[in-house]
Parts: sequence; structure tokens; C-alpha cells
Amino acid sequence: MNSPSFHQPRQSENSVSDEGNSRSRRNLTIQTNAEAGAALPSTEDVELAQPVENPVTWLSLPRKDQLAVLTLARLSEPLTQTSLGAYVFYQLKSFDPSLPDSTIASQAGILHAAFPGAQFLTAILWGRFADAEYGGRKRAITIGLMGTLVSIIGFGFSPNFEAALFFRCLGGVLNGNIGVMRTMISEIVKEKKYQSRAFLLLPMTFNIGVIIGPILELTKDRWATG
Repeated sequence: MNSPSFHQPRQSENSVSDEGNSRSRRNLTIQTNAEAGAALPSTEDVELAQPVENPVTWLSLPRKDQLAVLTLARLSEPLTQTSLGAYVFYQLKSFDPSLPDSTIASQAGILHAAFPGAQFLTAILWGRFADAEYGGRKRAITIGLMGTLVSIIGFGFSPNFEAALFFRCLGGVLNGNIGVMRTMISEIVKEKKYQSRAFLLLPMTFNIGVIIGPILELTKDRWATG
């Protein structure tokens, strides 16, 4: 009969590795920049130590000279378009006094819609012209401003409704400045923190022109009658 064998307990490999790790921890030295007895900086101190950016204001916008030129160029269109409503009825009445008021009102609506309608049809073409090597941003805006000048002068000296309609359509065909100006602002002001204010310049300028245009026309009428 075989006698039972007694196995002596062996030290496990995990305990040996733990002893080795404890010895290595005793010999480990931690080097820091903090002096003995000094407290570690808190999270609030770390946040306060970070540089604080100055708030974005209108005066902090970059390239104010170019933005001012674009703003003035944008102002020209609403001034010429909104002042039209103050005298277009009398101008159409002078073309043919025998026409009834209903016909003149229809003609006035057609003249008002001719400019933005022609502008809508050619806006994409002017965008391609502004991106092309033979064109460019500045050239597209210059052509648009000259087209507005020629069209408004031709409209003022039109002898009949057909000529007035032609010059209104001509002004819209040659003017694709809205999209080009927005693209130029994105290229001038590249930092995102300034773009929110820079892109507001064009709609703000348009609204100012919508307000000033009729006021200038009424002031002109008062000076003429006075």
C-alpha cells in the first residue's frame, strides 16, 4: 500500500514578483520642480495662468482699409435701387400721360423686378469670372460698379418705358458683386473669431442704404420745390 505523499508548499511566482516590485519601488526616486514642503498648484491656479484673449470688437477687425472699400461698394447698390420708388411713377407718367394708373403701376413693378431678375441669371457667371485667371475679384467688382453707374444714368435719361427697362436689365446683368464681395471678406478675414463680425458688414450696409436712399430722394424733392 502506497504511503501518501506530502507536498511541501512552494512560494508562488506572484509573491516573488511582488517582492521584486516592492524593492524597485523603494529604490525609485521621483524628481520634480517643486520644493520640499511646497503644495502642488490647484486647477484654478492653472486656469488663471493661461493667457486670456482680448474680446473681439469692431475696432479689432483686421484689414480695415479693404473692408471699408467693400462696404462703400456695397452701399452704392441699395442707394440707387431704393431711391427709384420715390420718382418712378412720375417718370413713367411722363412717358405717356394717357396711360391709366393701373398700367403705370404694372410698369413700375416690372422695372423694380428687372434688376434683381437679371442679376439672378448672371450671378453664377460672374462668380466664375471672378475665379478665372482672365478675370479676378477686383475686375468683377469694378465692372459691376461701372454697370450700375451706366444703367442708372441711362435710366434717368430714358425717353420711354422700353429704354428704361433695357437699362434696368443692363444694370442687373453687369452687377454680380454680392457673391464676389462675400468671397473677398472670407479671404481677407481668415481668423474665425473675426468672421462673425466681418460678415455682418454687408447686410448692415445694405440696410443702411435702404434707409438712406428714400430719404435722399425726399430731400432732393424739398430742395427742388423750395
